[in-house]
Amino acid sequence: MKFYSYCQTHWDREWYQPFEEFRLRLITVFEEIIGELTSGNMDSFYFDGQTVALEDYFEIKPEQKEAIKQLISEKKLYVGPWYALADEFLVSGESLLRNLIIGIKQARKLGCSQFVGYLPDTFGHVAYIPMLLNSVNIDSAVVWRGTGNLKSEFKWKSKDGAEVLALNLIEGYFIDVLNAKIPLNKKVQLLKSLLKKIKKMSVSDIALFPLGGDHLGAVKDLKVQLEKINPRLKSYKVLQSNLFEYIELIKNKKLTLKRFFSELRDNSRSNTLPGVYSTRLYLKKNNVVSEWKLRKQAEPICSFLQFTDSIPERDQELEYAWKMLIKNHPHDSICGCSTDAVHREMLARYEKINQISDGLLNRGLYELAKSASAIQTVIFNSSNYNYSGVVEIETDEKLENDNIQFIEENKKFPIEILLDTSRPPYREDIKSYYKSLIYIDNLAAGSIKTVNPLKLKELEQNKIKLTENYIDNEILRVEINHDGSLNLTDIKTGKAYNNLHVLCDRADIGDTYNYCPIKDDDDIVAQYLGATIIEKGILRSTLQLLYSMQIPESSDFDTKTRSTNLVEHKFTVDISLKYHSSLAEFNVNFENKSKNHLLQLKFNTGDKIYSTISEDGFGVVNREFNPDYNIEDFMPAQRPDELKTNTAPKQRFVSANGLAIISEGLSEYEVFGSELKLTLLRSVGILSQGPMDTRSVAAGPPIAVPEAQCVGFNSYRYALCFAEKPKELFKQADVFMGSVVSMQGKGLKQASKTQFKLLSTDNDAVYIYAIKSAMEKGIVVRVYNQSSRKQSFKFKSDLAITFINEVNSLEEEVSEKIYFNNKLEIPPFNLKTFLLR
Repeated sequence: MKFYSYCQTHWDREWYQPFEEFRLRLITVFEEIIGELTSGNMDSFYFDGQTVALEDYFEIKPEQKEAIKQLISEKKLYVGPWYALADEFLVSGESLLRNLIIGIKQARKLGCSQFVGYLPDTFGHVAYIPMLLNSVNIDSAVVWRGTGNLKSEFKWKSKDGAEVLALNLIEGYFIDVLNAKIPLNKKVQLLKSLLKKIKKMSVSDIALFPLGGDHLGAVKDLKVQLEKINPRLKSYKVLQSNLFEYIELIKNKKLTLKRFFSELRDNSRSNTLPGVYSTRLYLKKNNVVSEWKLRKQAEPICSFLQFTDSIPERDQELEYAWKMLIKNHPHDSICGCSTDAVHREMLARYEKINQISDGLLNRGLYELAKSASAIQTVIFNSSNYNYSGVVEIETDEKLENDNIQFIEENKKFPIEILLDTSRPPYREDIKSYYKSLIYIDNLAAGSIKTVNPLKLKELEQNKIKLTENYIDNEILRVEINHDGSLNLTDIKTGKAYNNLHVLCDRADIGDTYNYCPIKDDDDIVAQYLGATIIEKGILRSTLQLLYSMQIPESSDFDTKTRSTNLVEHKFTVDISLKYHSSLAEFNVNFENKSKNHLLQLKFNTGDKIYSTISEDGFGVVNREFNPDYNIEDFMPAQRPDELKTNTAPKQRFVSANGLAIISEGLSEYEVFGSELKLTLLRSVGILSQGPMDTRSVAAGPPIAVPEAQCVGFNSYRYALCFAEKPKELFKQADVFMGSVVSMQGKGLKQASKTQFKLLSTDNDAVYIYAIKSAMEKGIVVRVYNQSSRKQSFKFKSDLAITFINEVNSLEEEVSEKIYFNNKLEIPPFNLKTFLLR
């Protein structure tokens, strides 16, 4: 049997050492690769499918760019299609797509034109990867973790019908036999064992065989080694090849391959390390906030204003922000399983991304605000849904009105002075500004509205009622039980969930990759101390609940016990209801003082949970569960197993039995019986344990990571509502994230038009994921059909748009242009990109 090898190194930009230390190694590794390729000892090399490594290399060695381009032109070096190898479950679908677009653009500039969806070490795979790859003209992928017992090749289809040829790395990508400094006979023995395992799972008489591993340099004297080894392999032969030669060979065989239609999270043959969904949740929170600011606020407003020539082009600043964001998305980064130094650097990147996004958003709003007078406020709705609800505004005078709720005062420089390049801001320029809440009715999707806050229509008074035992806005009612659990009632339908929101704690003696409980460890439940009304207003009222929990100081891996020394933890939970809102919004704050434990909120849905609906990167994913599964019943894991869990990742929301939880960065949920659990904290102190009860082999080096204990202040936002249909879930998630922003008018005259439609669709099932400037003049809009039926829709806009072209994700035309007001069609679960001119 022939094994077609390809030489590669799996490059973690940062992991058990910080980025700059890894970059020093990268330079050495790249020099070795160049040497082996130019000497002819190695035919070709695949640099892990990510161009950020080249970017990092060229920052130090710009003089090598021409040599690299020459190797690429000779098909000796292959790069792309990704900018960075991101985790797939913890970042948005649009982030993954931008990652792909930037990577392909960079690779093409270097002369690379052949691409495969290379995903050798992500911790499982989202279901929509074939759709993403097809959208950039890629029809094959390399995968590993999460494939379970799937064979060496299979057809992988996403819900929209997109399909790729999936090459499954049966024994993974880390095969360093030929790099190892061991005797030849030992290499032959190890190779025979590996090749035998791969053959067993192969669908034909050829198989793909990676050579390399994490951060490894090129195999030295590869040709000579293979000449010596191959005669000793007898029935096997290892050939120097590359991924693209192998793909063509498989295609030409015209095999009948199994089709697979779902996400890849089966850990029966390879560890998927699901504990990363809740490791260092502060990173996930920062990521969600930064993605939202960039994708749904700064970029759309800049795109619209560039289209109308109202502001200078900001595309380079936006791409700079996107690239910085994506640098935080590799699996060892966003997953939280690197050294503490790595994650401190990530936080600095998030700060920078937010500074850029806020700066661009404020410049855009200021441009709009110049068309309105100071007594008016300009409001921008970036969502694809019409909005009626509470909006936060800021004015330089305190507004006195029964329909306006004052929040706070702060002092700062006026934006018009900060943006004035003819002078600096002086101390005397600092002014008082007043934040208030107003209620806006019928704010159109994707629109700008100019209002006079003092002249909005009269509101019905006393719509929000609260005592220390309940809060009620005539849509939702939240009651506090004597034990501190909550009852949530939909007042219109009478539907209710009881005994929700129970705060509980368990031991976790695992590591950054996997949760590991102590067998028969009982939940510690928070004690309810009472409630206080901290805000009472016509537009928003807030009830603050106080809880106390005695949590053991630590848990011990070796003895599998929890400390007898108990530490008191105080929790404040703010529950807010807004005027005419269908969301009960929560904010939990606590100082973590203990180590090695898991903190969760339990929500009792009344009936056993057999399935959930949660937001995927695009659309939703339906997952099946065994509600009676208990990981403790299967401990300890047997080598080389990793135990399955009843946890799963989500983007913004999850719904089970009609109860929906929406959150900001709380990316892990769990199912047990009738309970839907939301993880608030997973506190661990080691990068990777050795064998443990839930994973029988190590996942990385045993490096201490004390900051993964998340000791100190923690704060998270989440919300509850009654929703299970995708359209309603997405609408409520947009409201929760904050899709409406505003700025006080800065001009002299009142605005001539009170509402201006920037861009939306006339069909709520067609969700707008992204709006950006085209690479050439125009606006690019990416839409997704959330439904299982073909949908017809029109774009709506007051902008001077004349023509539409459908384009792929690389903005290459795939249809003739049509008139803007024509009807468009989008098949079920499809992602489409349009260029509006």
